[in-house]
Amino acid sequence: MVFSTPRALFLPLAAAAALNVTFHADDSFDVTIDGTPWLSGGGVSVQSGGELLSTWSSTLAPTGPWEFYGGADVRGDFTARRRGYAAPGAAAPLVVVECLAYDGAVRFAQTFPAGLENTGGDGVVAEWPILGPNATGLGVLTFQGRFM
Repeated sequence: MVFSTPRALFLPLAAAAALNVTFHADDSFDVTIDGTPWLSGGGVSVQSGGELLSTWSSTLAPTGPWEFYGGADVRGDFTARRRGYAAPGAAAPLVVVECLAYDGAVRFAQTFPAGLENTGGDGVVAEWPILGPNATGLGVLTFQGRFM
């Protein structure tokens, strides 16, 4: 099975709220709204060649530093960062992860430049962002689409 379709998570927000994503040196990140932490995340994993590769098991590593860029698309102006991850010693990334920050929204995406083979059937193929709440009693958060 070859899997190369990009996947994205888009978190829109009311225009009055200040949305921020802060990345840390260990690749973890926090999503804050008006300075209050709502979500935290970190780590990347991908099924390839019949095995699960991940940053937390050191079987998946960055292919270089974060690339920072900006632009505009149908959602508006954005600032962004992206980075590739590969098995240690491999030059070409298996997965490229990306975070685009808009005014009032953030979009997380992952792409597979060469596709993936032998992904293990019906299980999880790749994980990023891996999100979890870091506070309770804050209101409602909704996701659109299928996310693991």
